[in-house]
Amino acid sequence: MRFATCTKCVFGRFLTRQDARLKRAHDSALSATNKYVATAESGCSRSRRVNLLYAMHRKRTVYYRRVEHEVLNRGRLRGDQYERWIEEWTISATRVLGGLVKYYELLRKERGKLELPDGVFEPSPGSYRSIQAFYSAVSQNESAIMKQKFEAANLPTQGFDRPYKPNPASPRKPMPSRILALCIIIALIVVFVIASHFVHPVVLGGIAAVALALYVAIEIVDLRRDGKLKEKSFVELIKILLEKRFKFHIGGKGEQ
Repeated sequence: MRFATCTKCVFGRFLTRQDARLKRAHDSALSATNKYVATAESGCSRSRRVNLLYAMHRKRTVYYRRVEHEVLNRGRLRGDQYERWIEEWTISATRVLGGLVKYYELLRKERGKLELPDGVFEPSPGSYRSIQAFYSAVSQNESAIMKQKFEAANLPTQGFDRPYKPNPASPRKPMPSRILALCIIIALIVVFVIASHFVHPVVLGGIAAVALALYVAIEIVDLRRDGKLKEKSFVELIKILLEKRFKFHIGGKGEQ
């Protein structure tokens, strides 16, 4: 198969899930590949062809490094979104790893035609480790076959022996109600101080009452999160609030 046709096949179409930086890296690498292909078919000078081959390899290396970063970057995804992310990146990792084997086969052939040193364009031992680790974690049977292909092509295989995939993101913890209550109280105090120069004292008293009511309401919501207290009545919760927050005990000695 001609290099021009083959290199377009192994690079493949845009991956399913990629961020903007990854898309730019993909497009840049594809542009460099197309430029080299056009030059190779036109019969240009060896020096120009060598320069374009180096440029193509450089751009594609940047792209593959971005893929290595993104394949383990699940962000804040969890639940169905996380499962969909796993499915999409499983397809993408299969496509990238399969393409890499063919890509290096073609790259080495071009290197030989242009009489470049044997070590040129060879990947380092840890190259593509993240993609391999992810693929090994999500597709154990297929990853064993893929590892054999990498070994046969004399390509690094470190990641296949260290399967890893990110766990779903933990649910975000809500802001503690005490902090929220404190923020509201501070805001109302600021309003109170500013308004004291312009507003009637009765209105200021109303603002203070609203602040207190908001604080009590938020604290009661916090108490209701406790499984042992959620069935308590409003009056009982106010009593617990006074005892827990302000150390104010209501009732006889037996209750203290």
